[in-house]
Amino acid sequence: MLVEVSNTGDETVDVPGDVTVEVDGERYRHLMNTGVGNEYDQLSSLEPGERIVRTLAFDIPDVDAPDRLTTTWEARDLTGALLSSTAEWELAPEAVTQPGKRIDGLAVGDVLEVRDQRTRYELTVTAIETDRGDDGRTAVTLDVENLGPSTIEDPIHHRLALVAADEPVERLDGDDPFEPVPLERGERSRVELAFEGDSAESRHFELQLTPYATAVWESTA
Repeated sequence: MLVEVSNTGDETVDVPGDVTVEVDGERYRHLMNTGVGNEYDQLSSLEPGERIVRTLAFDIPDVDAPDRLTTTWEARDLTGALLSSTAEWELAPEAVTQPGKRIDGLAVGDVLEVRDQRTRYELTVTAIETDRGDDGRTAVTLDVENLGPSTIEDPIHHRLALVAADEPVERLDGDDPFEPVPLERGERSRVELAFEGDSAESRHFELQLTPYATAVWESTA
């Protein structure tokens, strides 16, 4: 959802840091680093008279719309005491959208750049190969390079799948086949994923980049 925040005072202020929505009595905090455009940054501040319009993203159950939006602003006075102010709004259904993006048409070897307000990195599926011998497994090789100014803790932490003939291929190395290795700026990493072998003429590898975006690399056996 889009929100507008304005500083109507005469001093620099931080934007609300705690933003939640309420659904059927349960509260859900907004997500950070989702990859959606113009993302809300809870660590930013506003100069006097400054106005911004940003996108808030939430991971909530499949419902018609959240009921209420709550924001909490916190600061400390000169004595160090914590000051807090909370505001709530009723939400109309038309204020809520469920974005989704599927990046199709990538070939093996194509480079995909992923960026948000804090990170920037490149992903490349360099190989999707099936061993035709006794092993018969399919290996997917994925390269990651950190191009941004900050460390990436784990760029491959969302859902991934190899699909052949419209059916997911079973993983041979479990749901978490590798230990996340933080990437410093300029560093590269290579990940190899193992799946059962298949005889399909075409297959594709899906990698969920954010809760709302999935990239698809196509391959011909």
